[in-house]
Amino acid sequence: MPNSNEMDPLNPGRLPTPDDLRFKPKETPDPQHTPLPSWTAPALGAMIGAFGAIPAFQQYDGPMAWILTGVMMFLGLLGGLIILGYDIARR
Repeated sequence: MPNSNEMDPLNPGRLPTPDDLRFKPKETPDPQHTPLPSWTAPALGAMIGAFGAIPAFQQYDGPMAWILTGVMMFLGLLGGLIILGYDIARR
């Protein structure tokens, strides 16, 4: 008679088989291939857009430079959201 801890708790008297899913250990994700958080692509897009607007401050003064910075950040955010949507659809 097998030990009580070897018995299948849901079906008494039945030994677990190796292919029984309830007794397989959970797979841990590979730490080198864990996905990035969902906010990474939009945030990076907005930051790259802000850096792309730096030449606007060299050419324009006042509110026009800030408007161009906002437009560039919005375009970067939009690109990041498109990348995020593609990543979610691919999973």
